[in-house]
Amino acid sequence: MRRCMPRLQQIPGITEPPPMDSIKLDIISPSLLYRKLIKLYLRKFDTDHQTIIRAWKQTKYEFYF
Repeated sequence: MRRCMPRLQQIPGITEPPPMDSIKLDIISPSLLYRKLIKLYLRKFDTDHQTIIRAWKQTKYEFYF
């Protein structure tokens, strides 16, 4: 245990992150975000369309209402 102590004392402390310029981001509407996520999901997992359609029907209400 004594051998580890000098190593622990040499670890530098956490410094503050550098200042970042504020970037103006456009707000995406929930419906557009949902459509983009569905397209991404279809591209990645395009083999099981029935599961994708069932999931879309189940979550459609959450995004649009």
